[in-house]
Amino acid sequence: MPKLEFTYGTVERAVAWSHGVPETSRKAGFRSMLNNLQKLGVLGEAARVGRGAPLTYTATELHRLFLGLELCELGLPPATAVGLVATYWDSKFDKICHEAEKNNPAARGGQPIDPGDDTVIHLGGVALRTGSLKGARSPTIPNINSCKLRELPTKIVEWMKMDPDDNPADLPPRALVLNFSARLRAFQRGLAAAHMIELRAEHTAIGKIKARADRRSRGRRQRNAAKGRGKRK
Repeated sequence: MPKLEFTYGTVERAVAWSHGVPETSRKAGFRSMLNNLQKLGVLGEAARVGRGAPLTYTATELHRLFLGLELCELGLPPATAVGLVATYWDSKFDKICHEAEKNNPAARGGQPIDPGDDTVIHLGGVALRTGSLKGARSPTIPNINSCKLRELPTKIVEWMKMDPDDNPADLPPRALVLNFSARLRAFQRGLAAAHMIELRAEHTAIGKIKARADRRSRGRRQRNAAKGRGKRK
């Protein structure tokens, strides 16, 4: 992803577009959903959301926010999704996100992508509802990893063959999967479109300011000309 910075309005519109959220819902429930993730800390300690300082979104904030929302779409509670992003960002998710965005025509010099190169996130041994009954303080996701889409069948078979007899951690044959490359492509298309909307709005605003300045300037010239004619009389 190019080293660009985006405003919250652009990012919100892009994320909504990538999730098929209509405009009416974007300004109501969806906006609250994103704000909640940010207040929970999905953007990281360095981000200062809601503290009076305007925040611009770099690749890191974009990845963290979008990943957090995608984890929620898998059924994870927002606090759990944010906790996973925060805990495993440096050790796992940062690298996964950068790998996932490589399979994009823009990153491949305009060349077609190979879907088999998509990066898939797989969460294994999940226990979202019963983990707390066994002493866990939050929904349990003991294994977070990734693979190429072409490797996914093998990974799924490995998880589905989990058996207490050869599984010391007693992990259940249960997994959640997410094609993060495909989801990032949808988000980046939305981001490009939303950014153009913002640029056009800025251009229109600048044009209006310039037009007002021109009108004021013409008014001053006309008044000065009228004063000059009055003095000559």
